[in-house]
This record gives sequence, C-alpha cells and structure tokens, in this order.
Amino acid sequence: MMTAGTKILRAPELTVKALGLKPDGAPALEPHTCTFCGEPIAVGALCGKLEVGATFMDDAYLTSREKPGWLCGFCLALKPKRFMDNTQQAFITSSAVFKFGRTENRKWLLENLPEPPFVIVSSDTNSQHMIWKTPVSRSRDVLYLRIGWRMFPIRMPIVRHLVMQMPSIQQRVESSARKRGKSTLYHPFLSAEPFVADMNFGRIKTNVLAVLNEEERAFLNEFGPGEVWAACVLLSPKKAVEPETINIQ
Repeated sequence: MMTAGTKILRAPELTVKALGLKPDGAPALEPHTCTFCGEPIAVGALCGKLEVGATFMDDAYLTSREKPGWLCGFCLALKPKRFMDNTQQAFITSSAVFKFGRTENRKWLLENLPEPPFVIVSSDTNSQHMIWKTPVSRSRDVLYLRIGWRMFPIRMPIVRHLVMQMPSIQQRVESSARKRGKSTLYHPFLSAEPFVADMNFGRIKTNVLAVLNEEERAFLNEFGPGEVWAACVLLSPKKAVEPETINIQ
C-alpha cells in the first residue's frame, strides 16, 4: 500500500536502470515537475530544460505546463533519438529491455511474465514517444499495455481462463460444423488487431457464439481491447520464442 511520501516508480526510471544508464542533467536550483513523466524534481536533483522541435506532437500528454518545461534526469537521459527509436516495441523489466515486435516474442513474454515491475510499449507508427507516457505494471495479474496513443489495461486471470477454455470451445465448433476437418479456430474473435480502426476488433465469431452457453457469452463480453489482444497473442499457433534484449549505447 502506498503512503504519503512514497515515491512512485515511473517508466523512465525503470528503463534507465534496465539499460545501465544514469540520470542526466544538472542539479535543480528550485523545485520543478517533470514535463514528461510528472516526477517531482527536488532542489539538487538532476534535471534539464525541455527543448523540442516543431515536429513535436505530444503536447496533450505533457504533465506540466510550466514554462520553460523541465525534464527529470531519467527522462532527459532517454531523450536522445536513438533511445526512442530502439524502444518502439519493448518489454522493459528492472534488469533488461526485451524486443516486443513479433508475436512469437510477445507470446513468450506473456507466458513467462517476469517479476514486476515492468513496462510494455508498442508503437503503431514509425517514431513515437512511448515510455514516459506509460504506467508501470506492478502485478502479473493486471498489465498496462500502450499501443501508440492508446492505453490498454489487461486482466490476465480472465485471459488465462479463456486460454484454458479454448480447446473445449474449439471442439464444439468442430462438432457443429457441416464440414469436418482440421479447424483453423485459434481464438474466438473476428479480429485480433487493435493497431487499426477495425470495426470487427473484439467481436465474437458467429460460429463460436452458436456453441457458447449464456455464461460463456457473458464471460467473453467482459473482455476489453487489452484482454482481446493478449488472448489472441497467447492463442496464436506460432511457437513462443524467447526475445532478444535491446542494448543501446
């Protein structure tokens, strides 16, 4: 439980430590608030002024409107473009940054969730500020996934339950089909891809609905976008592959 004065662990601090970096900047002469992550900057803490170009498009995400803006030492250390470019698809733990762009790697990480805390980000364009916008996941049961500008909470217990139930659902779908043969039903949803504006994302397939009882339908209707995404990753026919780590100098 957090108490008054408890320091909140933020994603930039976790990432700096995982990459083996150190906070950057000069000691603050007066208190500030980090314009990126919202970290209070005490007198003497490392920080630096925020300088952005005309192409900066993340004003809506800034946590402080202080002019000039200030960055804490952790956000400042990650500000060089090489860090942003190399963490567009990343699963960040307290000791390593893993590649997170391939389904095989995502599946392995969701099946082998490390000890919290960790941060999960996935860009949906060529280059986005991701880490400082993303909350830290502090439990293996409730994850926070950022995909581009959207945040998805993921309740892993219901995802795991669906994974356990899919063989039964698949068997019923096969039994009710007019044509027998190998089934291609890996997950119960029409679309598994939240990166695009897909009206079918999260909707249940008609042949699946036909074999579900009322309780099962109610259960699947509880799934939010994050849970749909995680379930489809775990139910993918692709074999889980342990991801490589990202090392940035």
